[in-house]
Amino acid sequence: MNPCLRRPALLSIFLAVFALIFLVLPARAQDRIWLQIEAQPTLDEAISRAGAYAGAFPNVVGYRLTSGWFAIVLGPYGVAEVSR
Repeated sequence: MNPCLRRPALLSIFLAVFALIFLVLPARAQDRIWLQIEAQPTLDEAISRAGAYAGAFPNVVGYRLTSGWFAIVLGPYGVAEVSR
């Protein structure tokens, strides 16, 4: 088979795989939920509060927000777990 004829077929396969990865996977990511329970203005305060929550809840995580504050979140949880 002529190599020029195979290129459109390979391109079609590549585009189909690309579409599956970047269009379907983000939808699956929405199956997980993070619950923000608090935000603190300093890292030290956030670490202290996260430690307190960690004594009562599993999966306590902290994130720096774009505002400069620090979020304390629980999760990830599945949609079914949160809707109970």
